[in-house]
Amino acid sequence: MFIKWLTGLIKGKKRRERAKVEIEELKKALLEDPKFRDEVLRELEYRTGRRDLLKAGVLGLLGFTVGSMVGGEAGAVTQPVNGSVAREVVSDYAVKIPKPCTCIVAQDGTGDYDVSPGEDASEVIQKAIDYAHSKGGGEVRIREGSYILDNTIELIDYSNIFISGIGFSTKIYVNLLKTQAIKITNSTNISLSNLYLSILGNLYPKWFIELSPATNVHISNIQINGKNFYNTIGIRTFNGSRNIYIYNNILKYCLEGIYFCGGSKTKPNDMCFVYNNICENCGRNGIYADNWTQKLNIHGNILVYNGLIGGDYFADRNGIEVTTHCSDIIIESNVVQNNIGAGIVVQNDSKDVIIVNNEIRNNGGGIYIGWGSGVSKFIISNNLINTSTIHAGIWSYLCNNGIISNNMILNNFLSGIVIDTSNEIYISSNYLKDNNHSNEKYFGEILIQSNKKESSDIYICGNTILNKKIKEKIKKMKPCNNIYTANNILD
Repeated sequence: MFIKWLTGLIKGKKRRERAKVEIEELKKALLEDPKFRDEVLRELEYRTGRRDLLKAGVLGLLGFTVGSMVGGEAGAVTQPVNGSVAREVVSDYAVKIPKPCTCIVAQDGTGDYDVSPGEDASEVIQKAIDYAHSKGGGEVRIREGSYILDNTIELIDYSNIFISGIGFSTKIYVNLLKTQAIKITNSTNISLSNLYLSILGNLYPKWFIELSPATNVHISNIQINGKNFYNTIGIRTFNGSRNIYIYNNILKYCLEGIYFCGGSKTKPNDMCFVYNNICENCGRNGIYADNWTQKLNIHGNILVYNGLIGGDYFADRNGIEVTTHCSDIIIESNVVQNNIGAGIVVQNDSKDVIIVNNEIRNNGGGIYIGWGSGVSKFIISNNLINTSTIHAGIWSYLCNNGIISNNMILNNFLSGIVIDTSNEIYISSNYLKDNNHSNEKYFGEILIQSNKKESSDIYICGNTILNKKIKEKIKKMKPCNNIYTANNILD
């Protein structure tokens, strides 16, 4: 019996020692690893909903009790544990631990900041954001409900602010005329997510969300509904913003869905990523970039039924438009359908453009590149361009140094490919079939022509061109120089 008791005592002592080591390791991790500490605190707060218990538990783990002396030094003040989650505590390692700040906005009386349904919520939401900012950053969670904004929510010179709702059940109705609903200025590390934004009554803002400028901003899982007013831009990035990520959003019935305006050569938008968004039924373009925007990646978006207002078919009525001194642009793997103008337009002294793997169907035109004052250094490859209703599949105007290859171009109203007043263009390995429904003899499946100056140095090689209605599949209009054709299959 004694041996059994002694063995159990030894085992129990070892377990206690092992537990003590594990607790010390956990304390050290909480002190030294901010990412781990943040994840633990947020998870505990989310699961318990009790900030007082959470704070007491963490203090206890780090060697304190409620109301104990902080640091154990003479003259130190007591640190009561109460509802504030943004205070700093000091451990026995004499290290300050910034605790994450989470502010809850609600309509049922359970939040840190409460507002009654039907009342203006802008002041309450702004106070929650300002409080998080005063604590060095944090999260503002807006619970389910319908919130009204009579004033702009502003983040000016803020950092590390994360605003989130509960998906589309957090509805924000904007009651503002010709200003921003949410304005982010000179701020960094900002996140907006899981919200529904729309218009209340007949007043409409100029922009739902404006960045002017901002750095490292994530906008995700937001639905914006302009309610057929076509006066409000969904998301506007302006004046030298950098590292902007816009993804998984739905934007409809806006003037423009997503708009990048660089501002100037010295303040370009830089390193912007737009992916997996849906832009539909916008008055002008689904996605629009101009004025020195650079390093822009537009990937995996769906752009349908845009361009519902306006005059000229290809003036701001397109699925995607990039214009005026933009550079290093990648447009890839988008679905662009049923837009009034072209599927994709790139123009006006833009350069270094890659347009690949897009599906472009039933638009007014397919891909238009170089309108206005031309484009240099472009690649158009591996796109499907089907059934442009009033224009060509691909039209290059005033361009130089371009590659058009491996595209499938079918059933467009005018030619499959038009090269107009351009030079050093390589057209290879494309599949063209049954284009030129206009029955104009002027247009072949491929048309080379000149307007302001001669087209020259055009290489047409290895394409498959099928159209039994057109005898002259490759049409060359004078004056054109150095047009080379080889190894094309014509039928």
